[in-house]
Amino acid sequence: MYLATPYTKRVRKEGGGWSYEASLHASAQAARELGRLARVQVTGISPIVQSAEMVHAEAFERCRDGTALDPLDDAFWREWCRPLLYASCAVVVPDLDGWQASEGVHGEVMWVLSETNWPVFFYAEAEHG
Repeated sequence: MYLATPYTKRVRKEGGGWSYEASLHASAQAARELGRLARVQVTGISPIVQSAEMVHAEAFERCRDGTALDPLDDAFWREWCRPLLYASCAVVVPDLDGWQASEGVHGEVMWVLSETNWPVFFYAEAEHG
């Protein structure tokens, strides 16, 4: 299952930049939802957990070679996530703050609904905050 969770709008600072702390929080929330799925024997993949951790590692190491990933480059991440989405057979969307306004979640769900016969699952009681 492909775990679709909000990210970009949640990690933007007021001036438009990226917030490391907000990114840590968004990644941790997605990871907790993966754990919730695992406890009911559902194997999930979260592009947010994977991509955020790549960006966090680079930010921590200050990416000395100047080739740092841009955590707010929507086009890059959409293409990076695409193989993960294509390899999935379903999408699951937890009720995390911001999922309804997330362009990424919306795009992933709309692609699945318009291009495949895969199920899309929405569930409540996700960890908020």
